[in-house]
Amino acid sequence: MQQKIYRKLVRDRIPAIIRKDGGIPKTRTLSNAEFRKALFKKLLEEANEAHDTWCLEGVMDELADIQEVIAAIIVDLKIDTKLLDEVRRQRARVRGVFEKKVFLESVKIK
Repeated sequence: MQQKIYRKLVRDRIPAIIRKDGGIPKTRTLSNAEFRKALFKKLLEEANEAHDTWCLEGVMDELADIQEVIAAIIVDLKIDTKLLDEVRRQRARVRGVFEKKVFLESVKIK
């Protein structure tokens, strides 16, 4: 029997889906510190997958996964979503958004 190594955070129902498909998943429950670290690693994984996907359906799937990871981070860190949105709006007021598609090439330093 072959074994494929993943060593990554997965959604709660993935082991059941693997069993339904005839696989035998080996899992463990992460500590709080491991979970937090795994969430941020998962965020990077999903962002990379979104970057590498060019069809609209694939991008939407990856963005949905990113939103799910962000939702888990918000719960884990007990972040007030109203406060988070205020921080986002404040940063947008001060630094702008991405509407104008500005790409910074370089900066000359005096």
